[in-house]
Amino acid sequence: MAHEHGHHGHARTFDGLDDETAAFARHWDDLLDWVVEQAGAPSFVVDLGAGNGVASLGLARRLPTAQITAIDAQDTWFSVLAERAERAGVAALVHTVVADIDHEVPMSSADVVFASNCLHHVADAGAVLRRLGDASDGDAMLCVVEVALPLLVLADDDPAAAAERRAADALGMRLRESMPLHGGPWAQVIGDNGWQVVEEREFVTTADPASDAAAARHALRHLDRLAAASTDRVTRVDSESLLDAVDRARRATRAVSWDLRGSRTAVLARPARTADTR
Repeated sequence: MAHEHGHHGHARTFDGLDDETAAFARHWDDLLDWVVEQAGAPSFVVDLGAGNGVASLGLARRLPTAQITAIDAQDTWFSVLAERAERAGVAALVHTVVADIDHEVPMSSADVVFASNCLHHVADAGAVLRRLGDASDGDAMLCVVEVALPLLVLADDDPAAAAERRAADALGMRLRESMPLHGGPWAQVIGDNGWQVVEEREFVTTADPASDAAAARHALRHLDRLAAASTDRVTRVDSESLLDAVDRARRATRAVSWDLRGSRTAVLARPARTADTR
């Protein structure tokens, strides 16, 4: 399962994911509170594409009687996750497994399967969803979280705002060439592969770089990567405009007019064989 913008990689990605998590802490709180409210009292929870463990740790704190299995394709974050679980007092609840879910789902059963920003990376999401259904308890709950609206960081009055929107559209097209389900119709995909959708909700992600250092670092990193990734897909004028915004942000956070906004869709589902009996 190859991640180009996901949960593991070298030190730059390492730092960037923590900044993103901190910047969108309220989003994670709202999302996990909602999941736990719907989950009841699960005994076994699986966190697919666990990354830095924000969901695993958040679920462990909210579900003190559940065992949490954090699964990722690499162990890049697992030592950090173990240290954070120890500090949070949930080390006995959180376990880690390295696995490529394109080929295996290493669980015998689960009451809750949580998959955030990972299923669009797999080669065959439908096959993975069917395997998850086969490996889950008959009354299990699945929560899939994926991008709905891509992140934009510049306010409309910034000189580079229009260039950012065009670059984001161009990058979205590029991502869908290799990952067709990036920003895709996840409720439909889930419903077509052994699950019955119970609810779909959109969670807005916002942050203020002017007052939040993690948000400022995340916004700058996002803008820098967007400029680099879209340079061959936008006009020279747009490319130069984005690079100018990056330069301004590096000189001073307040030299840029910021407005971080995006959203993620969360789909709750239960195995189709039991969903209609609840």
